[in-house]
Amino acid sequence: MTDPDRLDVLPRNRALVNQPETATGVVTDAARRSFATLRRRWLPALAVFALVLGAVVFYTWRQPLAYTATASLVVNARVLDVVSPEKGVVPKASDSDAAVNTEVQILQSREVAQRVAATLAARDPNFATRVTGQPQPAANRLVANVLQGRLAVRRPGDTNVLSVNYTAPDPELAAAVANTFGTEYLAVKAGTRLGAARSAGTDIGRQIDTLRAQVEAAEASVAQYKAANNLLSAEGSTLTEQEVSLYRQQEATANTTLAEDRARLNTARAQLRSGSTGEDVGEALGSSVIGGLRQQQAQLSGKVAELRTRYKDGYPDLEKAKQQLADVNQAIQAEIRRVISNLEARVSVSQQRAATASGILGGAQSQLTANNAASVRLGELQRRSDALKATYQAMMERRNAVTSGAMIGTDDARVFSPAQVPENPSSPNRKLNLVIGALLATVLAGITVALLQMFDRGIATSRDAERLLGLRHLANWPLLRSIATREERGIAPADFAIERPLSMVAEAARNILVAVEGEKVIAVTSSRPEEGKTTLAISLARMAALGGRRVVLVDGDIRRGRVCPALGIQPRAGVVEVMAGGATLKEALVQDEASGAWVLPALVQRYTAAQFGAAERFDDLVAMLAPLFDTVIVDTPPVLAAAESRAIVQNVDAVVFAVRWNKTLLPVVRAALKRLRDVDVEPVGVVLTMADLRAISRYGIDDVDYNYKAYKNYGYS
Repeated sequence: MTDPDRLDVLPRNRALVNQPETATGVVTDAARRSFATLRRRWLPALAVFALVLGAVVFYTWRQPLAYTATASLVVNARVLDVVSPEKGVVPKASDSDAAVNTEVQILQSREVAQRVAATLAARDPNFATRVTGQPQPAANRLVANVLQGRLAVRRPGDTNVLSVNYTAPDPELAAAVANTFGTEYLAVKAGTRLGAARSAGTDIGRQIDTLRAQVEAAEASVAQYKAANNLLSAEGSTLTEQEVSLYRQQEATANTTLAEDRARLNTARAQLRSGSTGEDVGEALGSSVIGGLRQQQAQLSGKVAELRTRYKDGYPDLEKAKQQLADVNQAIQAEIRRVISNLEARVSVSQQRAATASGILGGAQSQLTANNAASVRLGELQRRSDALKATYQAMMERRNAVTSGAMIGTDDARVFSPAQVPENPSSPNRKLNLVIGALLATVLAGITVALLQMFDRGIATSRDAERLLGLRHLANWPLLRSIATREERGIAPADFAIERPLSMVAEAARNILVAVEGEKVIAVTSSRPEEGKTTLAISLARMAALGGRRVVLVDGDIRRGRVCPALGIQPRAGVVEVMAGGATLKEALVQDEASGAWVLPALVQRYTAAQFGAAERFDDLVAMLAPLFDTVIVDTPPVLAAAESRAIVQNVDAVVFAVRWNKTLLPVVRAALKRLRDVDVEPVGVVLTMADLRAISRYGIDDVDYNYKAYKNYGYS
């Protein structure tokens, strides 16, 4: 596979179409190219930038100054409700968009604007003139229109805060109007509340008078019915109900006592039936008498036991002790029997008390049943009376709420931040306009550069030449004023290479000769006239001759030959005469004294159709020159200007295509190349002639000579 980086292995008559990407990467190269484009187009970009920015500055500074004052209000967006009794007169503040937007519309209404106009006109007789700018007194309606037009009410976010902004040429006027809008808005809301309260007060008063009479009549009916049916009550219930409750408590207490007494008696009897002596009966255990007898019993039992250890039965002291112990035991049993008898008596008393309580309760319940039948009618009368009293009380509260609610205008909405006199104008915003103008100018300048680059159809870099034309870039032929010193600017272009052999011009010629090394017949052509191909051909011939070659320069432009005028030669015969047989080569050839190269000129004469036929016999001329010279260089006519150019290049070994740097349009070059390729001629490469190397340095890495100044280390000038 052919290495694209090795030009020596490429066919000389083919172009290097595809080049590998640079090592720095696509992004870096694109950035460099963009910067290089800006360097090249800085003048139109600066002009557009200055023009746009100047227009913005001019427009901004011509605008009259305007000052905006802002007053901030808190609105609760509540509406005084004097109609619905079930709702509060002053409902909870609403934060809905619809409610707050209603307040905004009130602030912006004509009524508020007219009130503001009237208020400020009363303070300042010249207020209308200051607002409208008209010298004569303006109508209040016109002033209100202007006030509305300059007013802006905004709601920050979802809050209940309203910003009242007024813009005027006078900062003090702006602050006064903004604050007056706030106060007049509060006055309008307060007036609305007071009007509604007055209207509702009369209606509510009439309803209260009617309800008062109905309540008094209902309460009298309830009192009369209670007295007639013995339904008097205390602490919320009738007397009969209270008696029944008390008797139920007494009956329950008597039954509880009876149950306790029976339980004690039954327990004692059960213990005696089970063989107990009664000493463990509960009542006996709690008796102090039995307790004393038990102490005596214990003492005597101990004494008997002691005497038995000493004496036998029958001993007087022992018998006496036994008798005393028996007497104590009998006393204990007698006391136990008395306790049991007492329990039986208590049970009998409790039974009688319980029976009495039950009888009393039964009588009271009978009376309560009779009263309940009468209470049904009483309840109906009482409910009617209560309903009338509730309605009466509600209407009383409603009247008080309407009266007090109409006075809360300052709480419902208030100015919490009055407008201050603005120190700086709100418009025009000069800083912002300058920033926007600079951004706009930058964008338009960039667009201008992009459009110039887009419509720039010239070929300005070696990369463009190879990428757009598909040809090998051979060299940049410098424009002399871009490299020549002050002393060198008087040197003719055709003489510069031989007079300055270490110049960039001479080096470009040597590079081209290296590119066509081994080719005998070399044609130099271009798309159109004035592209520098004749100077290029002369310089190539001279540099080849100075290099020791036998060189002949053939002026193939038989219509308007330019070689002789450039070299200062006065020929006697030329190409046409030699090909037509009218002159010999020896008669036509002229030697260039400066380089030793030979020149076969073309006489400047009227062109005829017969001369074109001579051009078609150019191969015969080449056959005559080839044995005599090492190199034959032919300066052909422009491809698009003369048809004989294509006839000539078909008989040469190599074609060098000259394109004027950044001047010849790309479509023109492509059209010329198409005509060459139509006759199966492919140029060896392209030479960008009259290239401004100082300008090329601004193209960055897209051209091989972008850093041409570094070549001075090799003696180039």
